[in-house]
Amino acid sequence: MKDLLKIINENNTMQIIRNKKYTPRNHFVYENNYFRFIPFLKLKKLLNRNNIDLDNKTLLIASCGSGIDAYYLKKTYKPKKIYFADITINAIEKAQSNFSDQSFILSDNHNLAFKENSFDYVFIGDSIHHLKEPIRGVYELLRVARYGLMVIEPNDSWFMRLFEKLGLAHEYEPTQGNYVYRFNKRDVHKITKAMFLKYNVIRCFAIHKVAKNNIELQFFKVLNWVANIICHSLGNYIIFLIKKEIDLPKCMQKRF
Repeated sequence: MKDLLKIINENNTMQIIRNKKYTPRNHFVYENNYFRFIPFLKLKKLLNRNNIDLDNKTLLIASCGSGIDAYYLKKTYKPKKIYFADITINAIEKAQSNFSDQSFILSDNHNLAFKENSFDYVFIGDSIHHLKEPIRGVYELLRVARYGLMVIEPNDSWFMRLFEKLGLAHEYEPTQGNYVYRFNKRDVHKITKAMFLKYNVIRCFAIHKVAKNNIELQFFKVLNWVANIICHSLGNYIIFLIKKEIDLPKCMQKRF
């Protein structure tokens, strides 16, 4: 806890919350959320492609929610330490009920109360699109990462825009009070290149509909699998990695 306090800016007020025990019941819920796991499989592929291993690394999971992101990351990797952050006390309490021996912090993604490079890697899943200033959120999350930022977000494609027109996908989320900011590969390219950094992107389908029975679940699995083979770039998810490695174009190398 003392180490965590050292990396918090003195000018910001934070609430550190004690941990609670992990509950097997929520473990079961996580395991049965098959389509939620697909983006994490793609994230693993993305990290392998870039020779990145999260073992023995410090991670910040921003907008931690119930802790499902940490659960899936821990299925594949063995981080040295995971820090959970969220803007709502309800989310923090849910994450606390699922994990023990972790640190939980109330924090706003627009203005994280950490110094630069506080964590080896930062992860955020399906949450940037809730922000009123999504791009600012990306840069802020990247600021506190030493090596890179991992992101899972809604993908912006003509297919998803068609779904919006048909009422099958939301343009706004009234319950959350936000516009759904969907990212595309070009967005990631521009955001990253503005900082002269490297990036990598994977897009995929991961169906949201909950199956009513096992037969329906198997049908959705096959449908999802076929869609990812035929037209993965049109999928509803984009998974991207921004590495904090300088990538200067030749025309700029003399300048710097």
